Amino acid sequence: MNLHQYAVYIEQRVRSLIGKGTERYALGGIVNSDFIEYGGMVTAICAGLVKHYQGENVESIDKFLEEISEYNGVRFIDLGESKIVEVCDKLKKLTENF
Repeated sequence: MNLHQYAVYIEQRVRSLIGKGTERYALGGIVNSDFIEYGGMVTAICAGLVKHYQGENVESIDKFLEEISEYNGVRFIDLGESKIVEVCDKLKKLTENF
């Protein structure tokens, strides 16, 4: 798959986490596949998760963010497809009940 498609997936996931009607230019462009692909993946995911950072979700969100924090500022091309797929799978699993 084209690496940009993973960025689009993360953008769509983050938009749905933030709430209905969230546009890709939300939060100053953080919720945008281009921003995500070129190093903003962790920042965008954090923005999406903040609304759900409460109660029983805190521990699982913290664990997930700790696992991906080293990818902050890393472009997809430098990260590699296997790591991106892993992040996408973990994000989906973490957020499927939010």
